[in-house]
Amino acid sequence: MVVKIIMKVYAKEGMSKDEFVNHWLTKHAPLAKRKFGDKLKRYVISIVMSADGEEPGYQGTSELWFDNMATVQTIMSSPAFGQVMTAAEDFARKGTMVILEEHTIV
Repeated sequence: MVVKIIMKVYAKEGMSKDEFVNHWLTKHAPLAKRKFGDKLKRYVISIVMSADGEEPGYQGTSELWFDNMATVQTIMSSPAFGQVMTAAEDFARKGTMVILEEHTIV
């Protein structure tokens, strides 16, 4: 079983899309990867290009994959999680986060 944290991420007010994407990919993502270490099994960032021809309001999603819920709970209660979330304030506004259990069909 895979457990994921998926977040809708909104650019900080006044930040261009290019600045937002650059900061996320070159500064924030390496920080999250380093802080979560080998507990993080996969990390995917998806940047919104369009949504039915309109901007959806958020600029991207972040998927963090873990082996199980116990690992997610350990990560979320760690100082590292707080540090990564605080660092996100440099480029993003508060987003929406969900924790999902994956069931692969194909």
